[in-house]
Amino acid sequence: AAAAAAATGSEGAPPSSSASDGKKERQESGRRGVGRGSGAGRGSGASSGGATGGGSGGGGGGASGPRFGTMVAGKVRILLVTDLQGNLYKVKEAVTRVRADYVISTGIFGFFDEDSPATIPERALPRAALPASSKPGAPCIGEFVKLLRGEIKFPVPVYAVWGPHEDVRVIGKLRNGDYRVPNLYLLDELNTHTIGKIRLIGLGGAVDYHNLVNSGEGTVDSIAGARGHMWTTLLQIGELLRTTSTLPSGEMRIFVSHVSPLVEGLLAQIAMAIDADATIYDAASAPTSSITVACAAQPQSSLEDLFSFATEDVLSMYETVKEQLTAACSAEDSALIQRALKVLGSKPTTHFYRDVLHIGVSSTRRPGSAVLLADATSIGFELFHPGCNLQHRRQYTSSISHSQRVNALQPERTVIIRPPTSSATGAWASLPTPEQIATFFSGLKIKEIVASEGVPDIHVELAEGSIAAAVRQNNLILNGARVSVSAMKQSFVESERSRSTGFSSRGRGRGH
Repeated sequence: AAAAAAATGSEGAPPSSSASDGKKERQESGRRGVGRGSGAGRGSGASSGGATGGGSGGGGGGASGPRFGTMVAGKVRILLVTDLQGNLYKVKEAVTRVRADYVISTGIFGFFDEDSPATIPERALPRAALPASSKPGAPCIGEFVKLLRGEIKFPVPVYAVWGPHEDVRVIGKLRNGDYRVPNLYLLDELNTHTIGKIRLIGLGGAVDYHNLVNSGEGTVDSIAGARGHMWTTLLQIGELLRTTSTLPSGEMRIFVSHVSPLVEGLLAQIAMAIDADATIYDAASAPTSSITVACAAQPQSSLEDLFSFATEDVLSMYETVKEQLTAACSAEDSALIQRALKVLGSKPTTHFYRDVLHIGVSSTRRPGSAVLLADATSIGFELFHPGCNLQHRRQYTSSISHSQRVNALQPERTVIIRPPTSSATGAWASLPTPEQIATFFSGLKIKEIVASEGVPDIHVELAEGSIAAAVRQNNLILNGARVSVSAMKQSFVESERSRSTGFSSRGRGRGH
């Protein structure tokens, strides 16, 4: 074990005075069984922040390789998290549990302070977070304020991009230095960080094409957002490309974003332009984290379509506002926007299609963990998931369809059927009868019809029907009027029924 640890130490430890101490500690750990090597100290970001982290001595008894749950010698352990929503105590717990040396967050971190409720609607505040105080009715802003006060401290460096649901003011204060949090480093268009030979490059926020030239309420640099929502702009993309063009070669580059590059063609073209070796993104709705390559997820023609659709949409938006944008922007900003537009129109390379790793991070609120094992030349992946409970399947015979099981298990499900516009036309000009709706949506039980400003909402219970059946009827024509269908929890519907602006899903879904 000592010889194996010595060989690993000479290969994995950086040339520093702490290497010999780490080697001795790994030798000592090898005699004890499984231990934590010291390696080099943890970095604080930027180019001075890289070092190879802890390792593990070989197990006792002449084991041929590392066992499950042990640390791989010479590898830095990087915990991947997302969707914290202000529950930052979970970071410390997870770091201790998986023995992480660093943390990467892919968004929805919980960047809110005590002033956020005054400028942000309550529905945009983090619902999963703890209340700001013990007072009844106190808004939930999460534990970021405790980080600012020093009541919570990150035990290891945390590198984070902001998600679509953050306070743009707080991000601005972190950028200009008004807020300082030890061991917290933003990954954005101006700041990259290194862990050894790994270069972390980040771009946060949502990708809304209609907001690509809109700064919103952002007042610091090119940060954009408003009322609890943050997004990416062409100006930020141009700055990111300018920043990465000056980085040294020979590093392993990891692109961190909130939206998946396998879903958003604009981000895929950015990842390819900065020569990323891997991407890390939010996959909070997935039951567990995963790692894949583009060729395993979709055919190359689909990826090419993803690129071309993004190019067409962005250029179409840009041509619409080109004259106003040229008149309002400085020469430097115009040059950055043109740099961003140059990434469009590219085709996916064979390297991007077959070799670039794409790592989706499941929500931290779900059980399990995902850890990157990285050194100067390679990265590995350590995934733990306790399993999914399928016990409910035993309550039904095989003759019952899956849709029937879903509806029996979730009898509170309700479908809201409404025309997508506020103007009542066609059959909606006169309120349809329940018999007409029942005939049109055969097999579904009508619960009630509610008229809101002359536009009817038909509430359909799904206990006797199927969600899939309702979705199949989506966008069908009823006597000349287009009908749209969306599925919501009944409790949510009841609380939102009085709102005339429609429904919005605060987490993973889109507004209907």
